Amino acid sequence: MIRTNDHRQVRDVRGSGHEAVPASSSGCWIVRGEQIVGEDRFSGEERPAGTSAPNITAEGSTTSDRGETVLSERDQARYARHIVLPGFGEEAQRKLRGSRVLVVGAGGLGSPVLLYLAAAGIGHLTIIDDDVVDESNLQRQVIHRQADVGRPKALSAREAVQRLDPQLSTVAMVARLTADNALELCGDHDLVLDCTDNFVTRYLASDAAEITDTPLVWGTILQYQGQLSVFWPGRGPMLRDLFPEVPAADSVPSAVVGGTFGPVVGQTGSMMAAEAVKVLTGIGTPAVGRLVLLDALGVGTRTLSFAPDPDRAPVTQLVDGGR
Repeated sequence: MIRTNDHRQVRDVRGSGHEAVPASSSGCWIVRGEQIVGEDRFSGEERPAGTSAPNITAEGSTTSDRGETVLSERDQARYARHIVLPGFGEEAQRKLRGSRVLVVGAGGLGSPVLLYLAAAGIGHLTIIDDDVVDESNLQRQVIHRQADVGRPKALSAREAVQRLDPQLSTVAMVARLTADNALELCGDHDLVLDCTDNFVTRYLASDAAEITDTPLVWGTILQYQGQLSVFWPGRGPMLRDLFPEVPAADSVPSAVVGGTFGPVVGQTGSMMAAEAVKVLTGIGTPAVGRLVLLDALGVGTRTLSFAPDPDRAPVTQLVDGGR
């Protein structure tokens, strides 16, 4: 994570520099447009990291008098294969184009999630990740390239989705989701996708989603296996109904110790993107109250059902550490 308390010239591995100022006292950087900045390119007003982003949508998109997103001619052509789908049509595509999505983690699961959501026509993506690209990541984190090694993942991922759709509105935050920023970030988006690799952040994201009534698509990977579910406050159980307590950090082997089968990351992340599209558009049946299990060494998937715990107290506040 790039941190500083004063002005600094920030350079990526290819040598291009941007004058940057701290976006908050926490020292995390916000990237918008072509710059690493502490102010919004769109509003011109300084905005601390972790606070609400302006209500912006994809370039070229407009809204009707009723506030509905209107598809441009470019959108009509680009998303033609969606629009002709039975049960999808222009209405679902307009919902995607008018939606704001927060993706927590731009690594293994975040790679297919971000690429497929950007391709699908999401209006705005916020990407938050405080890690940098390591060469060992490239075996499964397909959004990053060799030239991105050593760069913040959030910045690399933002550039990748902009290459895919230059009109996509994006914000990259080189920062960690914390109890200080999670509520505002979750509350400022229509959907959250948890693509992280640690227990503390997973519970923090789920708790913030519960407090702000924001649906959350959750996924996790362990070696050859993947799991995913949709936690939708008021419509089904949450993470703490499935797994009440935060497990110890060493309760499962890390990717460094136990390894990760690259293709299962793509499988799980693609399914998470599909769940996100279902939640945002209203098509199909999201995996609310369902735990989907993938085993890349076998064939197919299994689905387990679970329900809200009637004895669990609702989450009302966030605590760093998730306990």
